[in-house]
Amino acid sequence: MIDPKKKTRMLPRYFFLFHDVLLLCTPSKKDYSRFKVNVLMDFKKKNLELQNTDEALVITSTTKAKSFEFVMEGRDEWAADIQRALALELEPPSLDAPKLDGPYDPYNLQTEEQKKVFDGLRAKLEERDPPLTPLEKEWTDDACLCRYLRARQYDLEKSYKMLDASLLWRASFKPETITAAEIAPEASSGKVYVSTSRDWAGRPVVYMRPGKDTDADPDTKIKFVVWVLENASNIMNTNETGVEKMTWIVDFSNSSVGAPNGDSVKVSKDTLHIVQDHYPERLGNAFMLNAPFVFNAFWKVLSPFIDPVTKQKVQFLKKKEEYKKLKLYIPEESLEAEYGGTSTFEYDFEDWKRRMGVDVDEQRDGDAAATSSASSDAAPPS
Repeated sequence: MIDPKKKTRMLPRYFFLFHDVLLLCTPSKKDYSRFKVNVLMDFKKKNLELQNTDEALVITSTTKAKSFEFVMEGRDEWAADIQRALALELEPPSLDAPKLDGPYDPYNLQTEEQKKVFDGLRAKLEERDPPLTPLEKEWTDDACLCRYLRARQYDLEKSYKMLDASLLWRASFKPETITAAEIAPEASSGKVYVSTSRDWAGRPVVYMRPGKDTDADPDTKIKFVVWVLENASNIMNTNETGVEKMTWIVDFSNSSVGAPNGDSVKVSKDTLHIVQDHYPERLGNAFMLNAPFVFNAFWKVLSPFIDPVTKQKVQFLKKKEEYKKLKLYIPEESLEAEYGGTSTFEYDFEDWKRRMGVDVDEQRDGDAAATSSASSDAAPPS
């Protein structure tokens, strides 16, 4: 928090938006490579109180956890800086994926009351029948338990019920066994892929283009989405970075989205169910670009199934002029050029196969198996 007794005009300051919260970065006086990050204001909740004095502008921002008060000396200059920041005329600091001084320790980031609930959840897992397998024990690390607790507002019984349901789903679906070769036919279209770049918070960025959708069956499409979620989660390297969420950009350009049919509704509902119930607290932001009119109706069909917290993370950008908002969340050099960035990255399936270690013969075997399965499913009963 800014000390009102100290002048802050002597140091360069940088602004950027994160989750609709304006953050102020001020370099340390001792080490200019390190920044102190302060919450400045929350635009979505607009939980601000402003007080003008002859010498300064006092801003009080209140969140559920605490209240922050900032004193801006030379308020006219501060106001000008903020306007420049919002107009993207003031460059934010160059931030790479965060690096922690030690291993990520989500347990000790909790309050004492939260730790008690956490300990209760851990105890219930240890008493679970059937007991956790070695793979399940590895999966239910401290960060995992904290995500489920946050998703259920630290209600022990609700958190355990949600976590237990996910353990049963994972035992049945086996997402960790899905190979890149299995989903290569879906990946070949480039309809969904995890970018090689990160957003400002070091989160993986997932691009989705419904206009490149395939005619695969619903189960294959869902398996592909699950593989993407697993892949994005694995590359976060949470233990070293503390990163637990991902950002999605969904571009409907060139998409011939028709009226919702049985398959599309099933895929969407099943995907929402999986994301919300089995990957809680994994979505950071989702941007819907150029959504057609029909999709708005589709969205209304899905709305009853969407968690309110998830809804708040979804933003619709209807015009290209609005793409500039993406740069408030993703560095310009990491954002693909067609969305206003300077990245020259273009999805290339051959490059994807190389990075994923997909063998050509292995992919052909997977294609043949999929074709055989489809033919078998289509055959009439004897």
